[in-house]
Amino acid sequence: VLLHQPTPVAALTVDAAWVYFSSATTGEVLRADIATGDVDQTWRVVVSRADNSPGVVTSMVNTGGFVYLGGDFERISGIAIPVTTRRAVAAVGVDGSLAAWAPALEGLNGVTLRALLAQGPTIYIGGDFTSVNGQFRLGFAAVDAVSGVLSQPEMVVLGETSIYGLATDGARTFVTGASFGAPLV
Repeated sequence: VLLHQPTPVAALTVDAAWVYFSSATTGEVLRADIATGDVDQTWRVVVSRADNSPGVVTSMVNTGGFVYLGGDFERISGIAIPVTTRRAVAAVGVDGSLAAWAPALEGLNGVTLRALLAQGPTIYIGGDFTSVNGQFRLGFAAVDAVSGVLSQPEMVVLGETSIYGLATDGARTFVTGASFGAPLV
């Protein structure tokens, strides 16, 4: 018996006990037991836009007891979370509580967070935005995993660039996307 309504999955991440997955259509983020596949009925998050339509989580990373969410949304709620404003980024504890982590993203034509990468005490964020916490950051920034404060100086990103993916080999951070319509790595 399914304990959730199946929908296309937009993003996922795992830890030792759970597979966390987001719906591409309903705004839900759920988790399933990694051994049995049973969906946890005590852990559920929903993201939505300002007009109450479903938002979407396009990137997730799990580190330090938190599931960091990035995407296209303005609000978050859940079983243990009252409706709270969070624009394109949020962090939810593996216990289901909403973390204070909320870097403030702004953009000229809206904001979408497309990629997250955890490296030690830093969360790298990539997407479509022009500032983080009021400081100019064109689509790519590094923020502290606990406070959400910018943790590195501005990295050079050309205008008309969208960041779609982030990866690391442990020593270097790789950034990919499109710049002026051409592939960027």
